[in-house]
Amino acid sequence: MRTISHIILGILIFCTTEFYSVQSAIAQDRIYLIGATGIPELLSLGMRYQTGVAQVGFSIGSLPLGDETIVSLMVDGFYHFGFVSDRSSQGIWYVRVGADYLREETDFVRDNYIYSNFRIGRDFNLSDEITLSVDAGLLIQLYNNRLEKKSNPGIIDFNFKFPVFPSIGTTIVYRI
Repeated sequence: MRTISHIILGILIFCTTEFYSVQSAIAQDRIYLIGATGIPELLSLGMRYQTGVAQVGFSIGSLPLGDETIVSLMVDGFYHFGFVSDRSSQGIWYVRVGADYLREETDFVRDNYIYSNFRIGRDFNLSDEITLSVDAGLLIQLYNNRLEKKSNPGIIDFNFKFPVFPSIGTTIVYRI
């Protein structure tokens, strides 16, 4: 009986300690809502999760262009470094690495792309809740699948064969 009470006491101490350490960790973690524009974001909305100096985020974007449909899905990882602003717990500079899916469709053609992006950026903390982020870097095409639905002799083909493009974006971040 004495062994069982020691085990129960040990479990209670362990659970209590873990509860407080998890609560402490959660207090440092944050969730952000984002609105962005850029290449390949287009016009997008998404979320980010911060823990320490790292963030993970996703977004979905679109660009209204008449009879053309363009949609982007992005997943990104961020590592913040450098000077820490008094309005944030992270450095104002960051490296951003991500994977992007882009689908472009017209009456004549449908293109599916997968890109990897590498950027460096800076946060401008406008208030305790709002940050403007600006970043630039490279977008590397990993995959392209083109389906021609019907021919269009008057169309100019902008499907570039060079797989590296400039990537730039601006983001408004709202801290929840």
